[in-house]
Order: sequence, then C-alpha cells, then structure tokens
Amino acid sequence: MITIQANPTKIRAAIYFSATKDIRYYLKGILIEGEKEYTRIVSTNGSIVSIQGHKAENTVTEVFILPLATAKMISAKDTFCDFISNDNGKNWTMKTNSVNVNFIPIDGRFPDWRRIVPKPEYDIEQIPSQFDPELVSIFLKAAKILGQKTLIITHNKNGSGLVSINKNDFIGVIAPVDARYVEKNTVKYFDSKLTAALVV
Repeated sequence: MITIQANPTKIRAAIYFSATKDIRYYLKGILIEGEKEYTRIVSTNGSIVSIQGHKAENTVTEVFILPLATAKMISAKDTFCDFISNDNGKNWTMKTNSVNVNFIPIDGRFPDWRRIVPKPEYDIEQIPSQFDPELVSIFLKAAKILGQKTLIITHNKNGSGLVSINKNDFIGVIAPVDARYVEKNTVKYFDSKLTAALVV
C-alpha cells in the first residue's frame, strides 16, 4: 500500500485553476506530485497556473492527475486528505473526514509547469502588462479559500506575471492580455512561452 498526503484546502483552491471545457483533457484535473517529505498540487486552464506545496509524510514518490470531479468532493470541513493505492498507482482511494471514494487517475501527461514559472525582470521604464480581470478574480477566490485577502502580481515586461497570495507555499502564473485586442472588446493572450509549455 502506498499513501500520498495532500492538503484538502489547497486542493479546493486548485480547482478554480483547472480547465472545465478544453480538448486537452489532462487539464481537467489536478496534478498531485508526492515526494517522500513534500507534496505539490498543480492546476492550470492554459492561461493561469496554480502551484502549491506543503510538507508531508508520503510512503513513495508518485505523480498522478486527480480528476476534477473527485477533487470537488472535498468539503470545506475536511482537515486531511490521503490518497491510497494498493496496486502501484493504477487505482486510488481518496480518503478525507467526509468521503472515502475510489477513482482512476486521468491517463495523460500533465504539462511541465517548471518551464513556465517566469523570472520577473524589474525595469522602471517598462510598460506594465495588462491582465484579464476575470482571471485575476480567480486568484482572489483562491486567496479567500487559503485565508488570505491580498495578492501581488509581479510584472514581467509583456510576459506572464508571477502571482503571490502572501504565502510562501503558493506560486501563480498569469498570461497577459494583448492590449491591442482590448480596444476591439475581445481578449487575446499572447505569451507564447506559456502557451507552448501547456501544449503537450
């Protein structure tokens, strides 16, 4: 039997960043990366990314994609979330205070999120990036779940912005809006690095 420990509150926050209508089916889930003493929880819809982590006591190093429908079963009252497998990760059981449910991980290759975390370039003369308010509001919803009230977006010239929710264990990435399309009352994201990295 192998066990991966995950923080239920962080999973609930990660749900907001997952895709719901996308041909890239592997984005309709949450990546769980379990290491011996650490668990990462990653989700993205192709325009925004949430990367969270916490210390854990996992029995093995394991990576799988948690289906969104299963993640949504987690309650705000849950204080723990264990993923247990008796067949080397082919089938899993998610156990919390309120649910004990079996599921099969999404069979797909999740994007390499490490490639898309930007290194902000500070330049007093740079033109600030523009961001879609609806995408920014998703970070605010996640911040509320995580018990925070503010967020900071670090501009990266006209590239993707790095988002902080006042917590050391949260990293967010948001694609900028091409301001030329805002005048036409449409939205277009133009960070090719982010887009390329999320297509696998």
